[in-house]
Amino acid sequence: MGWFGKLLLPVVVVALALGGAGYLRATRPMVEPEPVVEKVWNVRATEVRYAEHQPVLELFGELVATRERTLEAPVAGRVLDVADDLVDGGRVGAGAVLVRLDPFVYEARLRELEAERRELEANRQELELNQRAQADLLELGRQRLAIAEREYARFERLEGRNVGTAAQVDAAESRVSAEATSVRQIEREIESLAAQLERLEAQAERLEVALERARRELDDTIVRAPADAFVQDVQVATGKEVRAFDPLARLIDEAGLEIRFALRDAEFGRLWEAGLIGRELDAVWRLGATEFPLRAEVERIESRIDASRAAVQVYARITENPAAAPLRPGAFLHIRLPDRLEEDVAALPATALFAEGTIYAIDAGRLVPHRVDVVDRGNGLVLVRGTLDEGWPVLTSRLAEVQPGLKVEIVE
Repeated sequence: MGWFGKLLLPVVVVALALGGAGYLRATRPMVEPEPVVEKVWNVRATEVRYAEHQPVLELFGELVATRERTLEAPVAGRVLDVADDLVDGGRVGAGAVLVRLDPFVYEARLRELEAERRELEANRQELELNQRAQADLLELGRQRLAIAEREYARFERLEGRNVGTAAQVDAAESRVSAEATSVRQIEREIESLAAQLERLEAQAERLEVALERARRELDDTIVRAPADAFVQDVQVATGKEVRAFDPLARLIDEAGLEIRFALRDAEFGRLWEAGLIGRELDAVWRLGATEFPLRAEVERIESRIDASRAAVQVYARITENPAAAPLRPGAFLHIRLPDRLEEDVAALPATALFAEGTIYAIDAGRLVPHRVDVVDRGNGLVLVRGTLDEGWPVLTSRLAEVQPGLKVEIVE
């Protein structure tokens, strides 16, 4: 092949290729485009219903002892007996005998004081008898003085008539003086006896005080439970010598057990306006699969509020323990406290609420956004208040791309 043939050959190949491509393009089959169809999302919905709702706050708390006391020995002595229930973890009833101390010293002291009282009574009777005897002598002395005074007056009259003598007058005057002196001595003796009786009365009063103290000390050798209580920190045993005011054990008043729990600032403010004090609540003490229900009533709030905790401690008095639970301080409780009663609100599933307080109503199969005010939320529900009419269906399904105008279909 000459040089011209070699030059012409590539041109022919390219021309043939272009011709074949044109033929194939002209003879290719035509494909019709499919029309775009809008996707419909299957969703769940609920209707808006406005009514009164009272949410229930789910809280946690614990049992605390508001009254703890130290059981002390009222007097010194040797421990003769200790009650079987006076052990750590024991329970004692009000008035139960817990400890007996040796009463010998206090019984002896009481007998000595009673003997002193009998002796004092005998002295008083003796002084009263002497006082009555002196009173009789005084009456007799006054009579003798009166007689002597009459004789003296008669002798003075006789001497004036020159019938009597001066010696008779002097003798009568001396007798009057002697009788008067005797009367004054008896009066002073009576006054002395009265003072002695008054002193005995003072001694008797002091003795009665000592007797009352001795009786009380004797009674204090028997130590009783001041109230129904639980026992801890026992420090007494039979045979131990104790001094007055030595600690024997610690008692936790059963009636002093209360429920303590915390309310967040918003919850506290809301409930305080609605009436927190006196509000009833339910509590449960769970021990494994066993539950002990309790009823209680809010009684007070803590005396000092710690602003750093953003919560307020609240105390509730236990009013019912239907299962007779063995309550002890420190028990962990689940609490249900009724919140404030809300009027004209709709209770919707929590999934119905989207970002920025928005819910989506379904109108003619499309989503329409509505802004609502969230009143409360909890237990899988949200309470809202807004302008959406009652009876409108509201989206409750969570969609990956929720947006206004999205076409949906409600399914059961």
